[in-house]
Amino acid sequence: MAFLINEQSGDRIYLNRHHTFGRREDAVDTQLHLAGISKIHAVVEFRDDHWSLRDISKNGTWIDRARVDNGLPVRLKAKQRIAFAGQLDDSWLIENLHPPADLLIPVTPASPKIQSNDLDKDTQEIRLEPYNVLPDEQQPEKILFLDNDIGAWILEDCDTGMQQEIEHRQQISMGSSTNRHTWQLHTPPMLNQTEELFFDIDQLQQFVFEFHLSQDEETTSLKLVSEKRTIDLGERSHHYLLLHLARQKFDALNKGYEDSDIGWIDKENLAKDLGIDAAHLNILIFRSRKQIGESLPFTIGVNQLLERRRGYIRIGNISFNIHKSSQMISTFDAAPA
Repeated sequence: MAFLINEQSGDRIYLNRHHTFGRREDAVDTQLHLAGISKIHAVVEFRDDHWSLRDISKNGTWIDRARVDNGLPVRLKAKQRIAFAGQLDDSWLIENLHPPADLLIPVTPASPKIQSNDLDKDTQEIRLEPYNVLPDEQQPEKILFLDNDIGAWILEDCDTGMQQEIEHRQQISMGSSTNRHTWQLHTPPMLNQTEELFFDIDQLQQFVFEFHLSQDEETTSLKLVSEKRTIDLGERSHHYLLLHLARQKFDALNKGYEDSDIGWIDKENLAKDLGIDAAHLNILIFRSRKQIGESLPFTIGVNQLLERRRGYIRIGNISFNIHKSSQMISTFDAAPA
């Protein structure tokens, strides 16, 4: 994620895809308190895989002490310095020009690193993946995930299953009163108003979860099968978690339980059944949702794969077949979404 640093104050600005600078607080992304600043002074935006600046002011904008032409976009480079309205001693250093991305930005200096392949080693901000466990997989407290159904980031408590929508610039805190860590969510708009994307949208209910269990139940593999394609998710320990929940649902159906009661299992009992502790259970839940979510991008209903309420969990409304060795032992067809 591109950001600028004010060389006088040390303030850091993370750029939105379309980022405005100016005097009018209610009309710009970054307000400038300098003499000669216009209401909307300049625009920095990301287009065609690069960042550019466009001056739209009366008193001008400077890059490396050279005034740019008014109204014409200028391609930016890292380590350049931007100054507004001729205030050359109050410049902004372009620290990097990475493409727009959703980030967690540490608010407290002691914020631990969150596991991510794209962690910026210098500034500690976190490039978010579709599923993120906080603060890390060894001490899972919360899961931050992108809900494709509503296009929003959701924060879920690992213990209670309680969820809340997190918005741009909202803060996330966790930890004890003596060791509390806080991050701010930075979510620049993904598209300009004139841009459109068209995706081949699937529903989770279009897929059949094909579980293959070894005879000794030591290994479990999983395939997601639809009329269009088959996705092989391989052998994973977290597949057995899903299989166990699918069995729980299948058994409840055979006993004639009402839908509202079908398949719920106490998390403590589930952990005992699987021979693991509560923290390891939360890790398996995270890994399962993460793998399936990343395998089915832009698929509606993925975040309902596992349903949770305080102290309980169950598998969602999916179709599944369970095979042991070469024999199918259970099958369930989900109701249409």
